Amino acid sequence: MINNLDYIYVPKADINEGVSKGTITKAELYFTKEYLFVLPFESLQVLLAGMETKNNNKNDYWGNINIQIPNLDINSFHNLMLGMLKPERIYRISELEIFLIQVGFWILGGIRIRKKGGELQTFNVQPSALRKEIKKFYGLV
Repeated sequence: MINNLDYIYVPKADINEGVSKGTITKAELYFTKEYLFVLPFESLQVLLAGMETKNNNKNDYWGNINIQIPNLDINSFHNLMLGMLKPERIYRISELEIFLIQVGFWILGGIRIRKKGGELQTFNVQPSALRKEIKKFYGLV
């Protein structure tokens, strides 16, 4: 697979998981034409009287996927990710109720996603040039 042709890799994104969850997650993202895969490595949960942080060393769970990717075809990559991620971290693009990529700066930029019946999630992906590349990847320009 080739980055920016078969998939787009985002090394770090901040995800607002939705109002009711009160959680911000830091994660790696892999966009393919069919899926968005989220590999979380840190979550910050804002509780009533404080905050709780959970850290994961993604290499403990998945190894370095980026080393494997060039040797995989798209179906093998999909199967690998589908087999190791929890369903809530897998987004099938064609089944999303909302999939909006905004290229603007500061609060005018970001990616908004909602699974059918789920909460609206906001993905802070920087820089805006990367969001523009993702938008182009999906033909949303």
